[in-house]
Amino acid sequence: MVMKNFTHSLVILTAIISVACGKKEMSDSTKAISSSVIIGDINWQETEDLAASSFKAINARAVGKIVLPWADSRCTAFLISEDVIMTNRHCIEQASHAEGVTATFDLVAGSTEESRQVFDCSEFIGNNDELDFALLKCQGAPGAQYGFVSLSTVAAAPSSDLYVIHQNCDYYTVQDCVPTKKISEGKLVSIREEDGEYVHNADTLGGSSGSPVFGEDNKVIAIHHAGAGGWFNGRGYENYAVPMHKIVAKIQSSFPAVLGGQAPSEPTPTPAPTPSEPKVPVLVKNKKYAGEVVAGQSIKAQFKQTAFGSVKVVMEIAADAGDLDLYVLDDAGKTVAKSAGTSKLEQVSASLAKGTYTIVVLGYRNASGSFKIKINNAN
Repeated sequence: MVMKNFTHSLVILTAIISVACGKKEMSDSTKAISSSVIIGDINWQETEDLAASSFKAINARAVGKIVLPWADSRCTAFLISEDVIMTNRHCIEQASHAEGVTATFDLVAGSTEESRQVFDCSEFIGNNDELDFALLKCQGAPGAQYGFVSLSTVAAAPSSDLYVIHQNCDYYTVQDCVPTKKISEGKLVSIREEDGEYVHNADTLGGSSGSPVFGEDNKVIAIHHAGAGGWFNGRGYENYAVPMHKIVAKIQSSFPAVLGGQAPSEPTPTPAPTPSEPKVPVLVKNKKYAGEVVAGQSIKAQFKQTAFGSVKVVMEIAADAGDLDLYVLDDAGKTVAKSAGTSKLEQVSASLAKGTYTIVVLGYRNASGSFKIKINNAN
């Protein structure tokens, strides 16, 4: 969805459904019609607000913004292998449009320009007009760092839940906003009879072209590429996506080497790190303990459950501390409860069998700081 300046007369002649990629990073003197639309009240959120170990957060890492020098614009793309990204064909209409294309996968809320890595993704692999997808190869294997998504090979069910990960912001409200990584949740409203495209109601805008649409199993079920409405303010009534099972079949026949390394069907959350100290303190119930997390490390303690019963672990995080998360592991090292939000209070409740359990406190993205923790009602 390549967004450019339009004169007043061209706006009037533009069709109701148009295809446009993204608003220029610089301020435009006129608004462009957006084919991707916000439906009703805007309901997307920053991906940084997701629990770091959730499937959605893990999938979001593989999504990024691509800069299109040929159009002085941008689109969204996602990694399907360690060095291949997928976006819309209307973002990369021909081989020459790949020249100078770069991708950034860590343009998220709160990030700085200095902290973001930029990858050269200017090698054109191929595209397809009918299914509106394009493939580019990136230097530096970004997928080894950010991971890559799993592509569905089956049709999605109408009325099923879905979510879109994309790079955008409401530039109709704040003209010079930064297109950080967003998640928009919605449903597969229907499947169009004429072309089999998915109609969905997750919020997008111009710049969301090429975004992966994930299904209930956290696989990519489609690639978002168009919408209806949004003539002057980006608000419309439905969005459209091309089914991924059709795209996978085309890739396998036309570009068979591309999907040599598919991602696992279910992303595996990173396990809580094992602290280096050989002795682990044992905590008793109804007593408050103080601790401090040092960047890059974790705090580990144990408690004993003498019989089956309910346990509540509450962690109060100091006001000046970073984002600390709480995990409870069984004696096999499996996570049985966790709290990985962004507030200053993390707590978990669980019914646990007799045994020894481990509490792990760690800082998200090397965050550090002090905390107080208490175990209630432990048998």
